[in-house]
Amino acid sequence: MSIEFWKPEEIEAESFRRIGEELGDRQFPAGVDLVVKRVIHTTADFSFADTLLFSEGVVEQGKEAIRQGACIVTDTNMALAGINKARLAGFGATARCFMAEADVAAEAKERGVTRATVSMERAAALSAERPLILAIGNAPTALVNQGAYGCRATAACASNRGAGRLCQCGRGKGTLCREQHAAHHCARP
Repeated sequence: MSIEFWKPEEIEAESFRRIGEELGDRQFPAGVDLVVKRVIHTTADFSFADTLLFSEGVVEQGKEAIRQGACIVTDTNMALAGINKARLAGFGATARCFMAEADVAAEAKERGVTRATVSMERAAALSAERPLILAIGNAPTALVNQGAYGCRATAACASNRGAGRLCQCGRGKGTLCREQHAAHHCARP
């Protein structure tokens, strides 16, 4: 038996090749295919090919926001850890997660609200200064509060995994829709 050693970039390339092979002839809008494959690669969950929903132009909106120095705000440190901050910095962009900050927890406890509520209030303050991209996957109240506090996201990624739905949206007011027990965050230009 011989062990074959692969470089990390070779492993990733082979993983994406296999994902593409498994997806077969499925068609996705331009740019979206790369997002779908990255989500599958990250989660090892091919059901995302059927449950991801995208607003028209969201990939280009997100790219443009990053080129304009956007701040990506996540609702978990795990999501934050998966973002290439060095690459973002090359565009003057940053990434933040407020959820685990001690002052966010203290304020949430004092006010009797969730940390996600306080986090989205902080994100809303950032959105007045620069483009904002929200990556929400674990905190349902962040979906509601994103719109309630005037947070104007250039693009938002919201997932309610229990409901098996994900939506990425464009600039505008946030609303929360319920459809077949799925929470969809919809912010339209």
